Amino acid sequence: MNRRILIAAAILLVAVCFVTVILCSGSFTVQADIPQDASADDYSVATDYGRDVIELTDKSVSNGVLSLTFRPIKQGREFIIVSSPDGINSCYPVYVHLFGIVTENDFFGKCNGDIVIPAAIIIFLALLLYYLIREHRGDVRQNLYRYKNIRSFGLILFIAFLLLSQIPHLFQYRGTIQTIKSFLHSADTFSGFALPAAFILSILMTVSNIRLMKKEGRTPRNMLASFLSILLCLATVFPTVLSGILQRSNITGIHSLNSPLPYIETAVETVVTILVAYLECIFVGTIVFGIKAARHVPTYDRDYMVILGCQTRPDGTPTPLLGARIDRALEFAAEQKIVSGRDLIFVPSGGQGPDETVSEARAIRNYLISRGVSDDCILEEDRSTNTRENMKYSMDLIRTRSVPKEPKIAFSTTNYHVFRAGLIASELGINAEGVGSPTKRYFWINAFIREFVATLFSERKSHIRTLIILFVIMLVMVFAVYISNNV
Repeated sequence: MNRRILIAAAILLVAVCFVTVILCSGSFTVQADIPQDASADDYSVATDYGRDVIELTDKSVSNGVLSLTFRPIKQGREFIIVSSPDGINSCYPVYVHLFGIVTENDFFGKCNGDIVIPAAIIIFLALLLYYLIREHRGDVRQNLYRYKNIRSFGLILFIAFLLLSQIPHLFQYRGTIQTIKSFLHSADTFSGFALPAAFILSILMTVSNIRLMKKEGRTPRNMLASFLSILLCLATVFPTVLSGILQRSNITGIHSLNSPLPYIETAVETVVTILVAYLECIFVGTIVFGIKAARHVPTYDRDYMVILGCQTRPDGTPTPLLGARIDRALEFAAEQKIVSGRDLIFVPSGGQGPDETVSEARAIRNYLISRGVSDDCILEEDRSTNTRENMKYSMDLIRTRSVPKEPKIAFSTTNYHVFRAGLIASELGINAEGVGSPTKRYFWINAFIREFVATLFSERKSHIRTLIILFVIMLVMVFAVYISNNV
C-alpha cells in the first residue's frame, strides 16, 4: 500500500458516505416515549415556525413509543412541537439540507444512514495504521538507526489510540456532531490516561537527575530531565486547569454556546492536548528505540569491530565505562567465533585529550593485548575527538586496509549511546551495527531525554508538518461544532 492508494481509499470512503446518506434521505421519523395506554390521537403535532419545511405523513404508537414520520419539503430549520394530553410540550429541532437530508437536534446531527460515517472513519484509521506500520517495519529493517523510526513509531501510537477510542462510538452512535466531539476529546482522553504514567515518570526522571548531578555536577545538560519532567506535568494538567478557571469565571459569553469564546477555549485546549499527546508518543518511541538499539545484536559476519573511546584514567588505563565497552566488543567477537568461525579486526578509536596521558585508542589497544588479542588484529585510530570523528576516521582507516568489497562493521559503545552512534554512522554512509555495554541506571533517563530532544530537532520539519495537519483538522472540527450550535 502506498500513499496514493491511501488517498484513493479516503476519497472512496467519503463518496460512499455521501451517496449512502443521500440514498437514505427523504422521510424521517421522530420517536418519543409515551404511556403504554396512550394512543396516537392523544397527541397533537405542530411546527413552531410554520415555514413549510417539513410535512407530517404518519403518526403511530407501538409498545409505548410514539412515531412521527415526516417528509422534507425544502431547505431550512424547523421545530417540531409534540403536545401531550396533560399539556406538556416536547420540542424536536430539525434541519433540512440539500438532497432532502434531514438532521435532528443539530445542524450536523443524526440523520438517516449516517452510521456509515463513523464506520468509514474507523476503516480509514485502520488503513492508515496498517500503512504506517508497514512503512515503519520496512524502514526499521532497512536501517534501525534513524530518527524517522522514532517519529513514525510515535505517530503509530497516536493513530492507534484514535482508532481504539472511536470503536465504542460506533455502538453508541448519536450523530455526526457527537463523532466530531469525540475526536476533539480524544487527545484529552489520551493525556488523562497518560497522566499517572507521566507523573511517575517525572518522579523517576527527577530522582535520576539528582543522582546524576551528584555524580557528574549541576550542568544544564545534566538537569535536562528535571526541566522536562516539570514541563510535562504542567502541560498535561494545563487544559484541565484552564477549563476549571474559565468555568468559574464571569467573562461575558464564556458560558454561552452562541458566543465564540467557549469554542476558542476548546480550540486552545485541543491544540495543547494534541501537542502533549503527540510529544508523549514521541518520547515513548525514543525509549523503545533506545532500548531496541541497546539490545540489538549484529549478525555474526562482521569484519571489523570499532570500539568508541571515552575518558581514560590518569595512569592511561580504561575507566570502568570504557572497560565495559571493550569487554562487550570481546564478548561479541567470541560469540561470532563460536557461531560462524569468523575472526574480526578490532579498531580502537579515540584521540588524546588535554588531561589524558595517552590516547583513548592506545588505552583500548593495551587493554585488548592484555586480554590476549594479537597485535595483528588491532587497527588503531587515534585522531578522533567525538563520535562523528570516531566513525569517519575509523572507516577511512578500514578502507585503506580492507579488500575491495564493502566491509561489514560492528561498533561497541555504552548501551544508551548505541542509537546515536548508529545514527551518526548512518549519516556518514557507514553500514554499521552496534552492541551496547551496561552502565549506571541514572545515565539512562537523561540519555533518553537528550535523544528525545535530538529527535525533535532533527525531524522538526516532519514533526511540525504532522502537528499542523492535526491542528487544522481539530480546528475545523471545533468550527463545525460552532456552526452546528449556531446555525
